[in-house]
Amino acid sequence: KIYNHNFNFTKGYKIVHKLSNFTVLSTGIISSKILEIVNDLKQNKLKIGYIDIFDISKINNLIKILINHKIKKLLIIEENSISAGILPIFTSALSNYDYKLDIKSLSLPDKQFFDYGDRDWILSKYGLSEKNIKSKIRRMYEKKWFIRL
Repeated sequence: KIYNHNFNFTKGYKIVHKLSNFTVLSTGIISSKILEIVNDLKQNKLKIGYIDIFDISKINNLIKILINHKIKKLLIIEENSISAGILPIFTSALSNYDYKLDIKSLSLPDKQFFDYGDRDWILSKYGLSEKNIKSKIRRMYEKKWFIRL
């Protein structure tokens, strides 16, 4: 569980795990699954920060926090398409700052779906199952598999 009933939602995001050079950012319903994955990976001694953002209008405040903590690698995970999700909003806002950040995104492909099924089936079909995400995070962490934006 990411939030308790006393949480103050005015910030627009929550730093769930202390920021690290390798930090994961997620949004939406998938965030609770990402928390479980990050918790598991941290038990295996991976140093991973984790942020859940729920109010996109606060993205600039979050970017300032990332800059102040000198975060170098950011993995954005969401269940939106890559062009309609948080990645273009984040990179557009980041372009207003003189800061280099390696970013990778795990999201649904940019295409119209003619498939149907429940959420877990769609996520699994397009590479966003818990097992697949955990494997991709581990590989990115170990091999430094990032693109520079």
